[in-house]
Amino acid sequence: MASRKSRTEKRQRAKGRRSTGLNPMIKVWGIVISIVISLVLLIIFIDEYQINQGFPSLIKKRQYDPYIPQRGTEATPDTNKHQVRASQIEQGQTDSPRNSPSQKPNMCGAIIIDDLGLDWAIAQECISLDLPIACSILPNMPYSTKIAERAHQNGKIVMAHIPMETIDETKMKQSLPWLLVGMSLSTIETTIDTIIAEIHHAQGANNHTGSRFTADRTGMKDVLSCLKKRGMFFIDSRTTTETLAFQIAQSMGIPSAERQVFFDNMDDDDKIRDEFERFIQLIIRDKSAIAIGHTKPKTLALLKEYGPIFKQKGITIVPVTSLLSPPYSTDQLARKR
Repeated sequence: MASRKSRTEKRQRAKGRRSTGLNPMIKVWGIVISIVISLVLLIIFIDEYQINQGFPSLIKKRQYDPYIPQRGTEATPDTNKHQVRASQIEQGQTDSPRNSPSQKPNMCGAIIIDDLGLDWAIAQECISLDLPIACSILPNMPYSTKIAERAHQNGKIVMAHIPMETIDETKMKQSLPWLLVGMSLSTIETTIDTIIAEIHHAQGANNHTGSRFTADRTGMKDVLSCLKKRGMFFIDSRTTTETLAFQIAQSMGIPSAERQVFFDNMDDDDKIRDEFERFIQLIIRDKSAIAIGHTKPKTLALLKEYGPIFKQKGITIVPVTSLLSPPYSTDQLARKR
């Protein structure tokens, strides 16, 4: 009887020890779970703050199929819907003789040089070209303002090359004022004001990268409303087949167009020359086309070489403002600044 009682007491003491040991474990796990939840909420809060400050999101991703142009297969617009014709050229659109063609050319093309701002010598070479190119200048670069001033003095159209979020975030390492999907309208407006304040005389803008941002309807509406308030035009660089930029700009009545050719998307001399030839063929076929090039030695060399070739083919290189729909006038810019 005594031994049975002793065994019962031992079992009760063991049970008490187990229950006593369980309570601290529950408390530990409760603390761990609370810490994890707090960290998740903190990360979400920091991410939202980061987006509104103009930095890439840490956790938010939008999945779009990346656009990788291949030789001769760039995204080209529906010519029946979107092709901007030479017949839209307006007389006396700007206050520079270089920007005011005296007659409507039969076949015409416009050329934009992107990514200016980092190298002063290359910029001078571009500006000195005997072609009415548009200079699209990146903000926050060593020579952004200086290049804008020099280009304007030499009768070139100045554009703001606005950095927009891309699917390939490795391309967003530059210290640039990026526009990101999910940004508030006020942040977008402040960013654009900062860019325009740096790039003097900017009449219009186009997107730098932007394969994610230009496919976002809300973001593009906000950007284009800011440009419209300031009397600026917009060129859709078409860095993705999913872009909505030109479509939205047209629906808002903003003077706009979209590029048809990238001269140097692939860094190969023969392929760059092929794109110059394709530019000519598109102009012959459609009567007008817009090409974008970059500050690459081969591109600049071919621009010099092809100046006389364009003339031999009966092609007039015109300011990009001549190929906008609806027509653009610098009066719009003056009224709104």
